[in-house]
Amino acid sequence: MEKTYKHLSLEQPMMIQAQLSMGIKPAAMARELGRLPSTISRELRRNGWVRPPTFRSRGRPWVAGG
Repeated sequence: MEKTYKHLSLEQPMMIQAQLSMGIKPAAMARELGRLPSTISRELRRNGWVRPPTFRSRGRPWVAGG
């Protein structure tokens, strides 16, 4: 039994980029596009996307005083 592979269509990378700019998480993108989350994360990694840093809302600040 052979595996069949499907490439992303021409519109899907543009949709991924637009959804990234809106702050949508990769797992939600995968559900919306009907793809596996690994496909989306692989595409993001291939194109140099870096997850934006998250800031903590409670506790000590990262740099204190001085």
